[in-house]
Amino acid sequence: MKQHTITLGELAFSCYIFDKIDSGAYGKFLEQTNHSPELGNREHCLVLLKWLNDWGIRSIAKEDYERLSENIKSWHDSNELFDKDQNLQDLSEEDLASVEAAYSTLVRIRSLGPTSAAKILFATRPKAFVAWDGTIREAYVGPKGSYVEFLKKVKSLISTIKCECKNYGIELEELPEKLGKRHSTIPKLIDEYNWITITQGCPPPDRQTLQRWAEWSN
Repeated sequence: MKQHTITLGELAFSCYIFDKIDSGAYGKFLEQTNHSPELGNREHCLVLLKWLNDWGIRSIAKEDYERLSENIKSWHDSNELFDKDQNLQDLSEEDLASVEAAYSTLVRIRSLGPTSAAKILFATRPKAFVAWDGTIREAYVGPKGSYVEFLKKVKSLISTIKCECKNYGIELEELPEKLGKRHSTIPKLIDEYNWITITQGCPPPDRQTLQRWAEWSN
């Protein structure tokens, strides 16, 4: 496992590419839940399951939507997490312990699994949770690494990005809008970077290549 670092340029490139090939499924999910998903709402759970299918998760069958929506609602009602406006970089060890318990319970629901569980957590707390898949998990923490280990590594990445933002006179919270992604969160930007560079195997070009392309554009 390599040590992950992300420059602002690499993040911007990856998010740009992501937007060009994105299906728009997450945007539809937000629209259908009024940009405030509430998994205590059964209808929102059904919309969530449709989003997971549209994103490419095939372990969830449409005939299981009713059962799963009830299971997810029950999970939501019995697991207390921190405030919805809490940012990943501000989570305490106590907060992370509650995440471990909530994730472990969610991942054991039949037909879900690690990828679905992480996306569901992200849906409930988009400022604090980051989606992953098997390839991203292995790259960050190995095939047996925990979701909380992954979050801690992303939390460290965000701290580095925050410092780089300051060098350019940008507040971290302004970054999504600076990248033309006003409705995104910082964890969502990281997810897009991970999906493009790790899952899709498309690393950003190096500085020299970008400079050459910029010269060719004059």
